[in-house]
Amino acid sequence: MMRNFAAVMIYLLPAVAASQAPQAGRTELANNQVVAALDSKGRLVELTNRQTGSRFRATCADVLLEGRFVDNEGFMTSNSRIAAHAFVTGNRMAVALWNPTEAPQKARVTTPGYTIETAQWQNPAWSGPDHPILPNDVAVLIFSRRQGGLLR
Repeated sequence: MMRNFAAVMIYLLPAVAASQAPQAGRTELANNQVVAALDSKGRLVELTNRQTGSRFRATCADVLLEGRFVDNEGFMTSNSRIAAHAFVTGNRMAVALWNPTEAPQKARVTTPGYTIETAQWQNPAWSGPDHPILPNDVAVLIFSRRQGGLLR
């Protein structure tokens, strides 16, 4: 589990600068762009973009933190300017998308053998996979393996 957490931090929180405890049982790691909130067991519960104030609640933390990091295997993205990395556990795949550019970006994610389950955006009003990712924002798409689907 710690290896997966480290992988998430490498991709989502470069140059982590500070650690503090704003609430009992909660720890925050931050840099000048992102704040990651962890629960008392070290599980990611929220990401906040300091520039936009957008918040992403990690309702899919089980896949992100306990799944096997597969980097860019098992899926394809339509936009090379988006950083995309995946985690797999059981019959679920989480694809984390990050926009490191200065402009909103869209990316279509294709996952052979999987269907979309849910999409988590930093803007809680958004749902579904078809929204732009704002500069320095993160989105996570959760996929379920199709019944009888095989990955090659």
